Amino acid sequence: MKEHPILFNPEMVQAILERKKTQTRRVSIPKSWEVGDRLWVRETFSHRGEEFPTLYRATYPFDLPPVDYLNWTASIHMPRSLSRITLEIINVWEHRLGDISEHDCVMEGFPMRMDFVRAWDKLVKPEYRWDRNPLVYAISFMVLPQ
Repeated sequence: MKEHPILFNPEMVQAILERKKTQTRRVSIPKSWEVGDRLWVRETFSHRGEEFPTLYRATYPFDLPPVDYLNWTASIHMPRSLSRITLEIINVWEHRLGDISEHDCVMEGFPMRMDFVRAWDKLVKPEYRWDRNPLVYAISFMVLPQ
């Protein structure tokens, strides 16, 4: 078993925490990712030192100081020590993006296929947009207790 970092935006972190997201798709993954490996989630965060709690954008309470007044750090810079979510890979497979099923869109955290398509096209480079039907890697996972 190996550990690998994986990036998620705040909306997808929220879906993972709510157990609404158990799959993700990527246009590329390291060849070394295998069933049983663990993925530690990198997410947008604010950390001002050991004397303050780490805040996470995905679950930041709206009744505290406005979210835009905090110094948020991009998910790509999150160290392993601040990650609060670890996933275990259950399955990995390749397919054309356009072949995603309605069920798999729900497992991605979206109520309908068109919601998944819109979110996908906002996140990826133009050459990987839905209408290009790229080859993707699907990863199903379970959330491990912390």
